[in-house]
Formats: sequence, C-alpha cells, structure tokens
Amino acid sequence: MTRNAALGTAAALGSALAAGIAFGADISADAFFLQRLEASDNIGFEDDAESGVGATTDLGVSFLVDGGRYTLRASPGLRFNYQSNESVEPEDVAPRLNLAASWLRPRHQITATFNFVPRPISETRFENGVSQDSDGLELNGSGSLGFLYQATRRDSFSATLTGDFNEFLEDTEQARTRSVGLSGAWRHSATPRTTLSLTPSVERFTSDSDTARDGIEYALVGGAEHAFSEALSASASAGLSVVALESGAGEDSEVQPGFTGSLGLDYAATPDTSLSLSVSQDVDQSNEGDINNTLAGGIGVTHQINDWSSIGVSGAVSAESSVLGGDEDSQTLELSSRYNYDLTRDWRVSVGYSFRVRNDEDESARANTVFLNVSRNLSLLP
Repeated sequence: MTRNAALGTAAALGSALAAGIAFGADISADAFFLQRLEASDNIGFEDDAESGVGATTDLGVSFLVDGGRYTLRASPGLRFNYQSNESVEPEDVAPRLNLAASWLRPRHQITATFNFVPRPISETRFENGVSQDSDGLELNGSGSLGFLYQATRRDSFSATLTGDFNEFLEDTEQARTRSVGLSGAWRHSATPRTTLSLTPSVERFTSDSDTARDGIEYALVGGAEHAFSEALSASASAGLSVVALESGAGEDSEVQPGFTGSLGLDYAATPDTSLSLSVSQDVDQSNEGDINNTLAGGIGVTHQINDWSSIGVSGAVSAESSVLGGDEDSQTLELSSRYNYDLTRDWRVSVGYSFRVRNDEDESARANTVFLNVSRNLSLLP
C-alpha cells in the first residue's frame, strides 16, 4: 500500500468514526475475507493460450455509522492477485476502498459513493477487447454525488455527478482514461404500477492515447417501468445521443448522432426461482481510449434450493464498434454457472464454471475456468 493510499484510508476511517462519536450515532464494524481460487485452460485469456491457476484474496474491515437521518460506511482493505504464469510482484498487493454516505430528509436526500478497486490487466482484456502482453494491475476508481428531491407524491427530480478513472502500475498498450458525467432525471408515478422518466445527460471522455480522440456525449432518454403483477415487471428506455469528437490522432473534429436505449425484464416463476433479461445500447470508452457504441445483452436464472443453498446460471454477450460506424471492433461472450452454499451464518462457499470467448479485429481468445469462492464475515462491533 502506498503512503498516499494509506493516509487516504486512515483519513476516511477517522472522519467516519469521529462523525459518529460526535453525533451519538450507532457504530458497527465487521471484518471480511474472500478467497477465490481458479483453474483455467487460458489463465491469461490471450490468443496464445496457457493453462494455469490463479488466486485472489480480499481482506478488510467495514465500518458503519448510523445516525438515523444519515449513514456513513467505510470499507478499506487489501487485494492480492496471483497467476501461475506470472511472477509475484509487489504491485500484486494493492489497497481497495469503498465509501458510501447518505443524508435523508422527508422530501430530499443526498448520497455519495467512492470505490477504488485493483484487478489484473488480464481481466480487462476480456471486458474491453484489448490485446496486449503486459502483466500487473489496473487500478480503477469511480465516484458519484447525487441529490434527490420529492416534489410531490408522484413527481421527483434528481441530479447526479459521476466520475471514473483508471491507472496502470506499469507501461501498457491500454490507455489511462478519465470520464466525468452529469445527469438529471424527472420521474413521474403515472399509476401505482407505472413510472415514467426523462433523463438528460452529458459526459466527457479523455485519455492519454495517441490514437484515440477525446469527446463529449450528450443524451436525452425517456423511460418507463411497469409492474404487470407481483411476479412480472419490465422496463424500457429510448433516446437520442450526440457524440462530439475533438480533433486529434490525425483527424478533424466530428459530430455523430446515435441511439441509446435499454430493455429489461424480471420474472419470478416461483417463490424460489427468478429470471432476468436485459438488452442495452450505450456509448462507452474502451481501455484503448476509443469512444464506442456498446450493444450488450444478458440473461440470468437463479433458484433457491433451501435456506442455505442456491444455484444460478447466466449468460452475457456484447459487441463494440466505433461511434463513427463501420464493422464491429470486438465481440465477447460469457456463460457461467454457480452453486452457493452457506456453511454457517458467517461462512459461505460457491463453486462454478465459466466459458469466455473474445473476438477482436486481429485475434481471438477463449477460456474454460472452474472456480471456488470462500468468504467469511466476522462481527467486531455489534
């Protein structure tokens, strides 16, 4: 852990605890442990497949300060990553931090979050379709600040400021990216089962890539949510977006209109079995710094076997292409299954299997992986 990270973690914890003590709030603390073990026929998820094993260990403490009208949560910890095809380096141990705060009043609320999580670069290859051979970690940070005002019984207005950044501990072909966004929303309860919404937003994307251009996305999206019954609900949104690409990388500035939208379905087939479906089209930034259209879909089924065990299967597919049009740059597919079992009230185990495929412009990769997760929560302050 770096000196700045350690000081930041200590300051966050100190502030949360001091605020709780000063205002007489309830304070609780839990220690957490998560161990993930996996074996794969392509442990680095690269075109040149190499089998191996990997391990990820998370250790930390979570503090909760509950003052009634406000809550503060700080969860600092350490993450250790290991892959058998790579040598262990000091940067494989990195800090992680989750912060959350909320302040509630009868007609309005303010929320804030910050998350800082390290992960192996090999994981980002699959998620962003980037092919490169660098080892090490990507450090990803994200945060939000939101305000909600309940104007009437049926109408509410909100505004949210978001930010995201990623950093690498060594040179890599992936770009260091930044994004800052601002969105507003009006939500109207048309009926007890139907809610309508209108959301304008603006987001700026930047990177240090020599081949990608910075840009700003403007969007206006309308949405609807409807509960057909206690077991079936659906949501849909659609709108227009405009991406203004700045000049750079040997190209002039351009403005490209587009479409953004989503569909979602949740169905409880039985009290113990649920199904979810989703499809979305949005603008996002790859780890190469490019601003792309991303079309994604997912399906998930979970079944509660009894009070202490459950099973689940899921599938996800995505395709990325330039906002300027043309062929798809990358496609990804992931299928997974999992069995969860509560050994005790505090000990949990899950075992599963996943199959992943990535096709890029120049190469592709696929991996079969089996994994075991073991987690433990321990109450430190009741």
